[in-house]
Amino acid sequence: MSTMTFTVRMDDGDVKDVDAHARKNDRSRNDFVKEAIAEKLAFEKVQTARIRRGLEDADAGRFADTGRLNSVLNKFASD
Repeated sequence: MSTMTFTVRMDDGDVKDVDAHARKNDRSRNDFVKEAIAEKLAFEKVQTARIRRGLEDADAGRFADTGRLNSVLNKFASD
């Protein structure tokens, strides 16, 4: 796999946080940022796929019925 270098501008406080977390885990800044970006990309791919599936379901007229919706809502309702 080939690699490429690029520059990212960040607030000073964020850079200090990155450095602190990297040091805490005995890692380089580069490794820490690479892992964070890889995790974010993986998350975005999953979310995009879920959204796409939901839109396909909606386009096909597949929606949750009232019972399923109430079940989900009740799961998160506070007493």
